[in-house]
Amino acid sequence: MEIRQMYAAGLSISEIARRTGRDRKTIRKWLRTNAMPKPAKRKRSSMLDQHKAFILEQMQKGVTNASKMLYLLQQRGFKGKIRIVRAFMAPYRPMAKAAATVRFETPPGKQAQVDWADFGYIEVDGRRLKLYCFIMVCV
Repeated sequence: MEIRQMYAAGLSISEIARRTGRDRKTIRKWLRTNAMPKPAKRKRSSMLDQHKAFILEQMQKGVTNASKMLYLLQQRGFKGKIRIVRAFMAPYRPMAKAAATVRFETPPGKQAQVDWADFGYIEVDGRRLKLYCFIMVCV
C-alpha cells in the first residue's frame, strides 16, 4: 500500500526503489498487480539428496551417530560437512528412552552414599589451593 501511495503522490519508480531498498523491476511488478505479491518458493537441491536413501537405510540398521554417518558418506564420495548430516538425521533419530531407576530401602546404617567434590579455591599461607571435599552419608 505504501508503494502505491508513493506512486500516486507522483514519485518515480526509481525513487520508490531507492526509498524502499527494492529493485525497480520489483516495484513495477507490485504496481501492476492488484493482490499482495507472494514470494516465490525456490526448490534448491542439496548435496545430500543423492545420499538420503542410504542414510535412512543405515539408520534402520542402527547407525544413529552423525559422525559415523559422515564417515560412511565420505566413503561414498560425499563432500559436505557434518552439519547438514545432523540436520537431516534429527527428525528420524529415535527418542531417547528414560532409564527406569529401581529404588530400594535398607535398614539404617547398612548402606552409605559417597561423593567427591571440589569447592573452588582457598588461600593458605599466601598460596592458592584447590579445596576438595569427601562426602559420605549413611542411609
